[in-house]
Amino acid sequence: MACDLLGFVVNRLHVDYVIHEGNPRQRGEVISIQFGIEFARNTKEDRQFRMVLKAIFSEKTKDKKPLGYQVDSVVTGIIKAPDDIPADQVQFHAEINGAAILYGTLRGIIFNATGVFPGGQMVLKSIPPNDILKSANWAEAIATQKRTAKAHDVNTEAAAATRSVTGQPSPKGEDILSSPELQRQLREAKAVDKARNPGGRIKRKVPAK
Repeated sequence: MACDLLGFVVNRLHVDYVIHEGNPRQRGEVISIQFGIEFARNTKEDRQFRMVLKAIFSEKTKDKKPLGYQVDSVVTGIIKAPDDIPADQVQFHAEINGAAILYGTLRGIIFNATGVFPGGQMVLKSIPPNDILKSANWAEAIATQKRTAKAHDVNTEAAAATRSVTGQPSPKGEDILSSPELQRQLREAKAVDKARNPGGRIKRKVPAK
């Protein structure tokens, strides 16, 4: 069941082009993609949602050196689910359709914006919306772990300073990134993805915008 895009704005579009000294048109053989998503329901209209899609694209050589396009982008759209979708499935369909619509919109914007660069237009590959959502969930889980690790380091340093004053030995710092807390958060990320997609990859046709 298709949702509608009521409108969108581009919040950020930053394009850098890393030039090869010998051949300005040469670009990296591989591309790394990072997604982030913010999703919120309209408090006055329960079938409307605001979705913010953050995407970073980086073309690189095989040895992971930037070469070609380096794009940092953010697009925000208002997604509306049709009335014939059951109430308990509205958010699920809005997320899937919203990710597909906004990514498709962003592909077109980047394609047009990069036409004047030495490397020619950047043609981004099609990505299933479920993969976009999954990637965003894992990115948030890793970001949470980094924030937790930073807070852990601060607390460990404070505890060590206190022990050094009192003459007590300081404990060895725990590796937070391999701790049970990391495993718990990653399991939660998997559970969210499984709840969104209980039967495997979702295959739904979303009308082209």
